[in-house]
Amino acid sequence: LDPAWTATCAGDTFPQRGLFTDRIEGDEFHWSITPGTAMHLYLVDVGGGRAMLIDAESNQPENAAATFFAQAATIVDSLKLNP
Repeated sequence: LDPAWTATCAGDTFPQRGLFTDRIEGDEFHWSITPGTAMHLYLVDVGGGRAMLIDAESNQPENAAATFFAQAATIVDSLKLNP
């Protein structure tokens, strides 16, 4: 998230940028990113017009986050998914 970003989501007081939302009538769910957070998102085609999202997030310093994301990638790569 750009450090200059200042917009907030409804009801929050800190800067964040919405990434995903569920727009079912009356549902307030949203998934966002905040300053200082890094994400690696994996989208997996599970067939039938559906996808699965795997999210790894870190708010650690860059060198620690790199180690975390490398470990997360190893776990994601090891998954065996059957449609």
